Amino acid sequence: MALALKGSGFGPGPAVWIAGDADIDLECAHNAGCTPVLLRQASPGPGEFDAHPPARHFAACGALSKFVKNL
Repeated sequence: MALALKGSGFGPGPAVWIAGDADIDLECAHNAGCTPVLLRQASPGPGEFDAHPPARHFAACGALSKFVKNL
């Protein structure tokens, strides 16, 4: 995470979102202290991400982009 943020002026924390489509992406976000975002068409299934739940879910990149533009 430190390498990805190097030179950005940001450090790991809730203001940094890590988006992915798999459990390992959400686990990495949790471990880094960042906000985990699930980006895939299917909603999380019951118990699917119990260990590392997403803070948000978006079915497509367009939905994520629209959300960010409206922040």
